[in-house]
Amino acid sequence: MEKEPRQQVNPVTVRDSCIALFKSLVENPALRSDPSLNQLDDGTILTMFCVIRFWGMDSLARLSGIGAVSDWEEKFEELRVQLGRMTKDTLLDLASRTGDGTSLLLLSTARDALRMMTIVIEERLRRWKIGPEYVAYRDIKSKERLDKILQEISPKSSYYYIPGDEPEDRMHYIHVGFLEFIEKLKETPLADWDHFPHTVLGDHRPAPHPEWDEKAAEYLKRDIESTLKEDLPILSGELDNAPLQMRTVIRDIYSGRYYGIDPRTTPTPKEIETDKISPSEMKELGTELDPEILLTLKQSRDRQGRMLHLMATKDPILFWASMKHQTEHHINKTKVAEELDVSRPTLNERYEKITSEIKKLVK
Repeated sequence: MEKEPRQQVNPVTVRDSCIALFKSLVENPALRSDPSLNQLDDGTILTMFCVIRFWGMDSLARLSGIGAVSDWEEKFEELRVQLGRMTKDTLLDLASRTGDGTSLLLLSTARDALRMMTIVIEERLRRWKIGPEYVAYRDIKSKERLDKILQEISPKSSYYYIPGDEPEDRMHYIHVGFLEFIEKLKETPLADWDHFPHTVLGDHRPAPHPEWDEKAAEYLKRDIESTLKEDLPILSGELDNAPLQMRTVIRDIYSGRYYGIDPRTTPTPKEIETDKISPSEMKELGTELDPEILLTLKQSRDRQGRMLHLMATKDPILFWASMKHQTEHHINKTKVAEELDVSRPTLNERYEKITSEIKKLVK
């Protein structure tokens, strides 16, 4: 079953929620939290943060001016940093120089709203385990933090273990798999942000540059789309599925050599009766393989065949999903769980019932 598209953020909801928050803060400057924010989804919260931050940058630019511009990206980054560093003294200085109480009120309100939004986002991020670690790593690019994440999401060393393989190789597979998983989570938002309001002062105070309105609208759109693409998978908890995905990574890489049997418990060549493999089975399995591996593969297929036969009579729905996601050497339980819309623990319980039945028949 393919992954369902992520729910898209509604620009109208974002606009109305930002305006409502501004009104609440203007009416009550001492407000420290707004319960209505708890009712909004993660995508809306992240987008509101982008919008309110830019409304603050726009207010600051219209109040203080921006001078000549040679690089708009650098100018917007400069305004973003200035907004984050503003203090009461800075606001008082602007008030004395401009005498524009309306613009200053909006700028001050934007700062208060950003503070409130930051608290909400940080609280939501703390729901997860991998997400906060990845954000910290992304901010400073620390190798120690990355190693900690990779250790956290790695399957146990015994999972699809093959003697002789170096731990460094296995960790390399995890590293590459983790980066690929992050890229797969990124989705470009489909909503139209081209005409989203980039200012709340447009009718009150002139733009600080002839190109401001055009460049500001483009910047805000890019910032919203980038934030939803990069940060929403983290805040929504999708990144915390990394441990399960890394099990799939290791299984897909090693299964062709492993066949689902722990080599540490596989009989030695002396204990294997290779004559149990008939000529026709030998031909089917392929004569280029070592007899030990051939017998192990045959035993694995026999067990899987018994399981599928019993599953077809005891749990037809599970059988259908398992057959759909059966590869040459194993059943992809992650995809089966997605197909049946159940958790992995629930799926494992259903498989355990079939395994128990097989054990009874063998006895």
